[in-house]
Amino acid sequence: MSDLLFAQTVIEKDNYQAKLYFHHIMHRLKIDLSGDTNNANVAVRSRLGGVVNLLTGNSLLSDNEFQWINPAKNSDGSFEVIIYPQTVSAYCNDNGALLRVSANGKEHYFNPPL
Repeated sequence: MSDLLFAQTVIEKDNYQAKLYFHHIMHRLKIDLSGDTNNANVAVRSRLGGVVNLLTGNSLLSDNEFQWINPAKNSDGSFEVIIYPQTVSAYCNDNGALLRVSANGKEHYFNPPL
């Protein structure tokens, strides 16, 4: 799993040292399930279209289309996915949930906390 970090600074002429303070451009979502999760399938609903300006460190979503993403499963059984930063308001109405967990022939949907 990778992430996108950004740092920016200005240095004086003839100065060849600088302190860089990095921050994350994207959001990492980690999902921990309890109980028997061996047969669980997890999907995260997110907007996929966007751009990152590597000069400013800003990210911008380019559309409102949501898709289901299958997060990576970690060795400890948790799941992780990197997504564009976005507001939770799109997940808190009738348009759909943030998280889908399928296990034992059943699907469960979860909205993010407000």
